[in-house]
Amino acid sequence: DVYTNLPSNAYILNTRFTEPVTGLSATAIKRSQYGLLIAGYQIIIIFAISGIWQLASNVVFLLFPLRDRQIRFIGLIAFWNAHDPWSAVYLMTSYVWNRGKPTATGNDFWLGMLLLLTAFLLAVGGIVAGIFYTDSLQIGQAAPVHPASVFLPNIELFQGDLATALRYQAAGAPSVLRALGSAESVDDNTRRQSVSIGAPRQLPDSNETHPKYSMDYSYTITAADFGLQTHRGLVHNVKGRCETTYDWLHPLDVEGSWPGSMEVYYPWDDTASAVPVDGPMWPVRGHLELAAITQPQSLEGYSSNQTYALIIKSANVQSYSSTTDPWYFTERIDSLNSNLSKEVTITAPYRVKPGRPALSCWQNTEFCFRGACSSRLFENHRADRQNISEGLRDIFTTQFANPMIVSIGLAAGVSALRSFVGSVRGTMIDAASAKMQDEVTRLVLAGYLASKEVLRDVTLMQRGDFENFLLDDKGNPKPGAADFVIKTGDVVSVRLDLLILAPVICVVLWVLVGLLTLLKR
Repeated sequence: DVYTNLPSNAYILNTRFTEPVTGLSATAIKRSQYGLLIAGYQIIIIFAISGIWQLASNVVFLLFPLRDRQIRFIGLIAFWNAHDPWSAVYLMTSYVWNRGKPTATGNDFWLGMLLLLTAFLLAVGGIVAGIFYTDSLQIGQAAPVHPASVFLPNIELFQGDLATALRYQAAGAPSVLRALGSAESVDDNTRRQSVSIGAPRQLPDSNETHPKYSMDYSYTITAADFGLQTHRGLVHNVKGRCETTYDWLHPLDVEGSWPGSMEVYYPWDDTASAVPVDGPMWPVRGHLELAAITQPQSLEGYSSNQTYALIIKSANVQSYSSTTDPWYFTERIDSLNSNLSKEVTITAPYRVKPGRPALSCWQNTEFCFRGACSSRLFENHRADRQNISEGLRDIFTTQFANPMIVSIGLAAGVSALRSFVGSVRGTMIDAASAKMQDEVTRLVLAGYLASKEVLRDVTLMQRGDFENFLLDDKGNPKPGAADFVIKTGDVVSVRLDLLILAPVICVVLWVLVGLLTLLKR
């Protein structure tokens, strides 16, 4: 998971909230205070067990008459005068041992065994209760978010303003980088439970020079994953596929440049989304880059079917090793045109062959709540919109307007590529260890992690001079904008029912002890 401690003013302590995973009422306290809380409750449990012991000894004394048998009198008095269960265990063991085997004329031996068993169970029960009760107090490391700390820029105010859009993108970059870093450490168990990434499947028209593959992925995020206190039935489902395509690549004639030195991708044959790249005759060493683009039509009306493209600019990047991977397919530099090879600064025997395929991707995104599944669950015209709070609806519609993979590609750029991390400033890579499958896997995992943290990120986003989209006309947080919890290692979530139960039981027990004492008089 994406993890970093938050400033103390981002959350609220010592107030009731609903723990998302269990649905139990809880309160958050400082971790530094948790040890004192445990110590205090262990003392309360000791007093409670002592109260149970006093009740048990008084009940035994009332239920079993002394009669005229001196040996019974000794056993009952020893049990009654024991200060605690362990003392009673010792005394009753001595009583049973000295009493010897049971006889046909009396049941004092069995009475002693009963008292011994009662004392032993109470003694052991006190230890077990002290361990498991206090251990059950903690149910997490989360606290309710402070309403004043939620912030989300109003992107509708700067649509078409490139400079402001870039500032907004930069404000969200830290959360993207956290997700990418955490993607490298996601364990297999998490992937099996929540994320599914299929192995590349070779397409029918694939060949040696133009390898073609497709990859499927899916993941599910629940209300508990988001940290929601409300809307416990909410589920976010994402299912997508990416396929290699060579059809978008076209020659690009640039005045004053060598023929064949530049090429261009036209995703979906849309010239407005053009992505220029190095061509086969580019005379200098290439640099790794990544372009992530959402099809413009997918941004209209929050469509459940979102189409996007991932285009890697790996052409002419040099490598010490070779591969036939679609994104990093290499060729020997000494096999190039002699005039071209003289112009190229050769520091490695291979370069990534120009003409790498783009990834044409589609993604189906839906939200399910109370039996209804739709991408339009949050739109104003829906009849069930009253079931989703306004603040939560605004957060989700803004954060999921783009496919999360595209948001990561836009914010992180080439840093989203695993091959770039181990490269020489993006100009020299180990092509044999670079794989399109690994890049897609990294992006999907980062998309999953970033999606889980969209609510947490509204407390971490840099504000600048942006207008806060989560405030109403009076400057107050919109309903539901702060109905979630945030994880931090600085706090402990404690069960509210157990906090109340132990002191109440302890008081009730000692009240009963007092009443029994009065009855004996």
